[in-house]
Amino acid sequence: MTKISRRGVLSAATATLTVAAIGRSAGAQQAAPGQITVVSGPAGSGWNAIGAGLAALYARNGVRANSEPGGAITNLIQVDEKKAEVAMTMGVAVGMALKGERPFRGVVNSMRGLALFGDQTGHFLVRADAGITRWEELRGKPYASQAPGNASQVAFADALKAYGMTEADVRISRGSQQFGGDGTKDRRFVGVTAMTGYPGPMFMDVMQSVPSRLLSLSEEALQKILSYNPGWARRTIPANTYPGQTEPVLTFGTPAQFVVHKDMPEAQVYWLTRVLHENLEAFKRTQAALADMTNQTMTQVVGVDLHPGAARYYREKGMIR
Repeated sequence: MTKISRRGVLSAATATLTVAAIGRSAGAQQAAPGQITVVSGPAGSGWNAIGAGLAALYARNGVRANSEPGGAITNLIQVDEKKAEVAMTMGVAVGMALKGERPFRGVVNSMRGLALFGDQTGHFLVRADAGITRWEELRGKPYASQAPGNASQVAFADALKAYGMTEADVRISRGSQQFGGDGTKDRRFVGVTAMTGYPGPMFMDVMQSVPSRLLSLSEEALQKILSYNPGWARRTIPANTYPGQTEPVLTFGTPAQFVVHKDMPEAQVYWLTRVLHENLEAFKRTQAALADMTNQTMTQVVGVDLHPGAARYYREKGMIR
């Protein structure tokens, strides 16, 4: 029989405790949240599909997760009040929050970056039979926009301002993208607007159903819009993105990103980041607007710092320094 010394017993016990400690440490570094609510976009929007896809991804990895409709501005309020774990938002909304601009009641600086997921581009659609070819011709017309608290509403208001108008000059009806798209197809509205990645599902549906066009901005109007908010940037919707759209459309847009609360535990944000990154290709199949999301782009959040949990994961993977 082999004799085991007391020293050997102690060494074995120490090794066991060390392995256990390492296991606990590794688990602590990437603990899954108990519950995840993702606040996304209006019903029927591309954002709504992306939010549902992200929640489903986390659910497949063992966490209770759900997605709720929202908007780029109201989502930041939800995260600030800790009513949601992950918010979809835009660079322009972050800029408004940090300045405390309406509809924020004051400065909001509690958000931290999780990942950049794409770009949101202003779409300003009019039915061809409405005979509208210039922005000024929207005056007095029934048009579908979205509620205050949504970046799409801010974008439309800024575009009208660049042409010397306000929302009061247009007969605006407010609702979801689906509401606006359906109303445009059945000719209750001359058109509909939204910020979305292209091709946007609602815009594709409308332009396949009724002859329509996207209004381009003049260079002068675009420069005015860019001066209103540093979160806006020049964008072009390429020709043939939508049915019947044979020319490129000059417009403006803003980066889109996932954010979390700064107080969310680092280990939980590390887990959120790891699961998203490890399943990135599957996640991108959720919606066509995610096609350009890559290892390089997802780290480039705008207007806020990365959450330490996200930064640690990206650093470990060599995605940032």
